[in-house]
Amino acid sequence: MSKTIEVGDVIGPEGHWVVVVRGKVIATSDDLQKMLKLAEKYPSPDTLVTRVLYPQASFF
Repeated sequence: MSKTIEVGDVIGPEGHWVVVVRGKVIATSDDLQKMLKLAEKYPSPDTLVTRVLYPQASFF
């Protein structure tokens, strides 16, 4: 991928999983397995599966 994706860059329904290809969100769902299966159809270096975080989310 040509650009690094930051936490705030991915926009979609909070708590949903998203598939990002070449920096663009192509699909969103609350079903991780569905998103992983979809992501397999795209070149690995260009594809990211991530979750849209809730506002004020913390990893601590």
